[in-house]
Amino acid sequence: MFRARSGAWKKRLYSEKYKAVQHGFIGLDLYAYWYVPYTNSVEDVIATQRANDFFIGWFLNPLVVRAKKKDTGIVYALKIMDKKFITKENKTAYVKLERIVLDQLDHPGIIRLYFTFQDTFSLYMALESCEGGELFDQITRKGRLSEDEARFYAAEVVEALEYIHKLGLLHRDVKPENLLLTSDGHIKIADFGSVKPMQDSLTTVLPNAASDDKACTFVGTAAYVPPEVLNSSPATVGNDLWALGCTLYQMLSGTSPFKDASEWLIFQRIIARDVKFPDYFSDESRDLIDQLLRVRDVRSVILDVLLRIWTSSDQSPSRKFNLDYVMCLHVVSALYCSTGQYKDAIPLLERSIEIPDMDEGQKHALAKFTGCMQLGDTYAMLGLIENSILCYTAGLEIQEQVLGEKDLRLGETCRYVAEAHVQMLQFAEAEEQFL
Repeated sequence: MFRARSGAWKKRLYSEKYKAVQHGFIGLDLYAYWYVPYTNSVEDVIATQRANDFFIGWFLNPLVVRAKKKDTGIVYALKIMDKKFITKENKTAYVKLERIVLDQLDHPGIIRLYFTFQDTFSLYMALESCEGGELFDQITRKGRLSEDEARFYAAEVVEALEYIHKLGLLHRDVKPENLLLTSDGHIKIADFGSVKPMQDSLTTVLPNAASDDKACTFVGTAAYVPPEVLNSSPATVGNDLWALGCTLYQMLSGTSPFKDASEWLIFQRIIARDVKFPDYFSDESRDLIDQLLRVRDVRSVILDVLLRIWTSSDQSPSRKFNLDYVMCLHVVSALYCSTGQYKDAIPLLERSIEIPDMDEGQKHALAKFTGCMQLGDTYAMLGLIENSILCYTAGLEIQEQVLGEKDLRLGETCRYVAEAHVQMLQFAEAEEQFL
C-alpha cells in the first residue's frame, strides 16, 4: 500500500480529497491501482451503488477512507482511484487483473472485496475494514515484536500464502504495510496490485495474463525484492517467501534486513545477501529467516517454513503439540519424498508417531496410523524392508485397536504387511496376514 510520507505528497493528496468532497465523493486515492468493473457501464455492475450512498468517514491512513453505507450501516474500507491517472500510467491491465483475482479469493487471511462501482471521474472499491490497521504501524509503535507475536503473525501469513500459491498466484508485494490486522488481532493480506498468475493458475484471469513478460519485471517494494527479480529471472513462489523472510526480520528487529541509504545500496546488499542478525535474535528465528532468504527448491519451502514455525513454538514445557503440527509433519515428509529426500523425511515421520496420544480418541489414533504407514513407505523406498514391516505392523495394530478385528478396512493394511514380507521372501509370514 502506498504511504504518502512527505509533506508535498500529503498536501497534494488532501487537495485532491477536498476537490472530491466538492463533487460529493469521500476522498480520492490517486496512487493505488485498484479495481474496475467487468464492463464499462456502472449500471451493469452495481446499479444501486453511488458515492453519495456513503457517509463521509475518516482516513484509516492517507489513502484509504473509512465509509459507512447509509442504507445498511455497514462500514467498509473504501478506496477511490482517478481514472485519468490509471490511464496515463498504463495501469489498466493491473487494475482489471487485481479486481478479477480478488473477486475469486475466499480465505480468512485475505482481505475481502465486497463490491466495486464507478462514476465519471473515479473507480471505487469497497473492502473489508480492518480495525487493527497495518502491521507496520504496530511494529513502529512497539519498536519490535516479541518472538511469540512474530511467530503467530508469520504462521497466519504462511497459511494465506499457501492458499494463494495453490491457486497458481503470486502476490509479489508481501510487506508489513500490506498485512492488515482485524479487531481481534488476525492477519489479512491486502493490496494485490502486483499479483501475477502462474501458468497453472486455477483462477480466471485476463487472456495472456500468465504468459506475458511482466513476471520478469521489477514490481513490489525495493527492500523486499529477491535477487532473482533484480537479475530479471521469472517470478516464482520463492519471491513471496523471500519477502516473508524480510517481513519476519522486520517484525523481530523493527527494521528491514537490507535497509541502507539508497535503493542502489539496498539492491547491492540484496544481491550479496548481506544480512546481519542482532544479538537478541534466537537461534530458531535466525535459522527460519536464513532459510527463507535462500534460493531453494520452492516445492517444499512453504510447508517447511510452517514446520519450522511450529517447531520453534515448542520452547515452553507447558506447550502441547496438537494434530495440526502432526499433519504438518506428514505433509512436509511427503514433499521431501516427492523430491527423493527420503532420509530427510524419516526423522519427521518418527516425530509424528511419538506425538499423538491414543487416549485422546480416534483422531489421534488416525494420525498415529497415518504416520506409521507413511514411515513404512519411506523405509521401503530406501530398501529397509524390515523397518518397513515393523511400521506397517504397528499401523495394523492401531487399526485393530480402534476399528476392531473384523473391520473390512484392515484388509488394505494387511496387504501392505504381506507385500513387505514377500519382498523379504518370508512367504509364511505373508500368508498369515490373510488367515
